[in-house]
Amino acid sequence: TISNNTFKGKYVIGDGDVSRAMVVSPGVVGFNIHDNHITDLRQPAYIDASTGVVTNNFVGGTRGWVVLSDANVTFTGNTWGSNVLDIAIIPGASNNYTDIISMSAANNNANIENQFGTPTLNHVYVDGSVAVTGNGTLLSPYKTISEAFSRVATSGVVTVAAATYTENLSINKSLSLQGSNIGVTGSSTSRGAETVINGNGVNAAVQVNANDVTVDGFTIRGGAGTYLSGVYSAITNTNLIVRNNIITDNAIGVYAECATCTIENNLFDANNRPGSAGGAGIYTEKSTDLSILNNEFRGQLNNSAVIFPAVATSSHTNVVFTGDNIHDNGSSNSMV
Repeated sequence: TISNNTFKGKYVIGDGDVSRAMVVSPGVVGFNIHDNHITDLRQPAYIDASTGVVTNNFVGGTRGWVVLSDANVTFTGNTWGSNVLDIAIIPGASNNYTDIISMSAANNNANIENQFGTPTLNHVYVDGSVAVTGNGTLLSPYKTISEAFSRVATSGVVTVAAATYTENLSINKSLSLQGSNIGVTGSSTSRGAETVINGNGVNAAVQVNANDVTVDGFTIRGGAGTYLSGVYSAITNTNLIVRNNIITDNAIGVYAECATCTIENNLFDANNRPGSAGGAGIYTEKSTDLSILNNEFRGQLNNSAVIFPAVATSSHTNVVFTGDNIHDNGSSNSMV
């Protein structure tokens, strides 16, 4: 047991020296590292193929715990300062860390990389203002959003800094895509600098082809072309959440053919680009358990603000439409 100690070195992130508070050799069984304060070392510990627990430690100013993938170590309750990574899992003979999302949640949202096979991060960072693209960590973010999708673990998080990203995104795994105004309603006057996804009139700005995707805190514009929309959902998707966005200058704001999906707290403003059903804030030909909550629709001049065409019997079931503010749209069109 190693507990209740303070380990402080002189390491500065970027230095080439190797300094560690601890090394756990292969074959050790039952070690317990808890309640230590570890700062300014390259690594809090290097843990070889061994078995034990690491709990309630504070670590800052490091490159993170290094653990072989065939070790059997339980991490819980650890907290973090500024680290390159909080936990780095390096390749061993096998992989005992297949769920880094739950591992992160058990350790105060630790930033974890599993390098076994294709390296993945539970949390990937993007910043369009950087001069050169990085590796997706907090201290070395990617320059484009598309780069993040192959790096992030399924059900992970991609955080995107304020900037304009001229991209046509295709999301093919469960994830949470978070912009600079995450948690701030689209109509709020307290929104800060925007994370803008601009489809540039080529295709959908955001095309969702997976279940359990959340898009929160962006300005989404320029969706047109083949999929016509700011956010396009494939008909097979479930549990899409589009919230707290400004959705503007698309042919259709959100094309929402999905099941158990939620569109809430967005501002739909002047989605009037030409195209089939162009001018609608939300358009869906088939939906099940779709909730449209507390959105604002304005400036939809070329079509109805929301359109539910019935292409077959029972095209739409259990739709909830409540708390929405629909005003200053085209006078010759119905609102819904």
